[in-house]
Amino acid sequence: MKQIYLYDDNHLFIGVDVVESNNKILPEKFTDIAPPDGLYRPKFDGEQWIETITQDELDELNKVTTLISDTERIDALEGAMIEIFETLS
Repeated sequence: MKQIYLYDDNHLFIGVDVVESNNKILPEKFTDIAPPDGLYRPKFDGEQWIETITQDELDELNKVTTLISDTERIDALEGAMIEIFETLS
């Protein structure tokens, strides 16, 4: 058995399948060349896999989101409660 790699009409990677090792003819839109690790949106150009993600898309994926701490959450809730009590008074 060997793995083969499926791509769509735009030649973008969409999955993996397995065929018999002795099968020399690959189905259409498959290659036996594995996409290298680390590609976000691999595209097969007929000879190799290339990266197609833009720098802006990559920056968005790598954007660090900061989570607020428990103390900050409690402070925010206390502030909201004070505002509610002041409006009710």
